[in-house]
Amino acid sequence: MPSLHAVRDLRGLTKALLILLSLDAAVSIVAAASSLMQAQLMGLGYLTQAQAEANDLREGLIALVWLVTFLATVVAFCRWIFVANKNVRALGARGLRASPGWAVGSFFVPIASLWIPFQAMKELWLASYQPADWRGGTTAGLVRAWWAAWLVNWVLANVSQHWMDAADHPAAMASASYFQAFVKLFEVLLCLAAGLVVSRITAAQVASADALRASEEAGG
Repeated sequence: MPSLHAVRDLRGLTKALLILLSLDAAVSIVAAASSLMQAQLMGLGYLTQAQAEANDLREGLIALVWLVTFLATVVAFCRWIFVANKNVRALGARGLRASPGWAVGSFFVPIASLWIPFQAMKELWLASYQPADWRGGTTAGLVRAWWAAWLVNWVLANVSQHWMDAADHPAAMASASYFQAFVKLFEVLLCLAAGLVVSRITAAQVASADALRASEEAGG
């Protein structure tokens, strides 16, 4: 049976997550600009000691800020997924394959992380809109777009890292830096897609909770 008192209002957590996603996107833009600066510097073919040290310092500081922002976003996103999954069960959804814990944990399991998080998010989306009959719903293209962006970003990030590690002369470093800038800008699109998915699911859960409340008041 649905249990309205067990439903947590997601809006506060969602607001915090959206702020972090925005910060993550902003830092990615700054990182892209820094990578372009590095590419142009490497394109000169010769760097003074001062130029090299200044470039390394800038890149290092931006990488540190990005890491802190990224980790904070990951923690908030995992928390949001866990609470949102508990909510749909409290709203009356039954038979979901991924438990709240597994919906989070599957992101960190090799092989499983390529598909199960998408399945869990798809079920979460459907159950948020139609808790009692979530199997009869239709998954929005937004969830598919988010997951496609997630996978593409994962591939691009790995290619970028390997390319940068293999660069052994200024010209190769310049090419790797241009590609790195592209990857950082793609991360902005991923943040946008994630923010839209989170916002839509939150709005759906608020609407479902309001409908359940109205039903209980009418019946009581």
